[in-house]
Amino acid sequence: MTPSPFNLTDDDYWENPNKGTARVLMDLYPQRFDGVLLGAPALVSLEQRHTVPLLAVRAGTARAHAGLSFTEHAIVVAVEPEHNRVYTNFAVDSTEMAPPPPSNAEDPDPDRYGATSEVLELRALLHLPWIPSTYLVSVIMRDQVSNRVQVRLGRPPDAYRDEAVEAYIAGLLSKMEPRTASPPPGDPLPSYQPGKKALEVPEEIGLNLSVQRVVVLKEGATCVLRGAFRLRPRPHEIVVSAPAEDATPADEAPAEAPAETDDGERDVVVDDAQGDAAAGPTPTAVVAITLVITGADRASPTMLRLRVPSFDPIDPEDPEPEVTGHFALDLLRQPGLSKLPQTWFIHAFSSAVAAPPVPYALVPLEWLPTDLATLPEGEE
Repeated sequence: MTPSPFNLTDDDYWENPNKGTARVLMDLYPQRFDGVLLGAPALVSLEQRHTVPLLAVRAGTARAHAGLSFTEHAIVVAVEPEHNRVYTNFAVDSTEMAPPPPSNAEDPDPDRYGATSEVLELRALLHLPWIPSTYLVSVIMRDQVSNRVQVRLGRPPDAYRDEAVEAYIAGLLSKMEPRTASPPPGDPLPSYQPGKKALEVPEEIGLNLSVQRVVVLKEGATCVLRGAFRLRPRPHEIVVSAPAEDATPADEAPAEAPAETDDGERDVVVDDAQGDAAAGPTPTAVVAITLVITGADRASPTMLRLRVPSFDPIDPEDPEPEVTGHFALDLLRQPGLSKLPQTWFIHAFSSAVAAPPVPYALVPLEWLPTDLATLPEGEE
């Protein structure tokens, strides 16, 4: 997360949001920055304000603007880390967009550098609940990702704090039950155990993703997304808080290890939050990982919420435990995900973590040369 580049006060975002734009553009011009810069108030008073302004500046050459339209491709993503919730929507409401004027003329100077700015209203755009909360906000366009800004909805700093109310809410959060693994494990996918093709777990807090780069849409096609993570689960995502010395080490197989499938994934069944000892290892945490998938030509953003089990031992005395885990699923078998032929980009979020995007392309069988379209499985 980077600080806002616009050097504005919180009040400026409501009263004069563009006053720092010209200076920022002068700083960006020598490096020919191509992308989106965001700015937002650090604190939005729930009593004094009714909107959440987000200043978005799209900078780049005329050629870059023409090739990647902000109005058609910009997607706003707001993550609420405390509860690990994600909100997303188009940055510009397509129902309010005027059609562009017809023109066949090329820009006389495609390398001309400039910028456009938009002030987005996050509360209405993302239907944010008007309650105390903190959001990490970014804009994605294909594989481009803006800087990330933090916005806190809350009471003024001098407002009275009732510690009894805060303790009561904290107690309710601690009693929330973790949810089950989602999508549920299958045979062979989805899988939540490392297989032969598993990715390495990050050494630091983070997410690693890998997906089949090009997928031909023919009968029996698969598009397998694999992930590995090291995350800090929220309190309500922890299932079992057994001392580390009493728990089964994560690198030891359970007594009745599930058989490995042809895909190299071991099937693990998690029937409920406590697991099923007869079916597989018991998860110690079930963390939320949200995928935001957007298209290169038609953005069509889609959210896929995963709840991924970890089987690492957790020390109940550790205030910020870390857990690791793996997942693998076939994107073509997930309800609601588009199979529109184009290149897609997967952005993954979990609490304060945002993974670099990974692309995959869906190609119709009809697009292949005739002599290749009839090749046996695996030879294209």
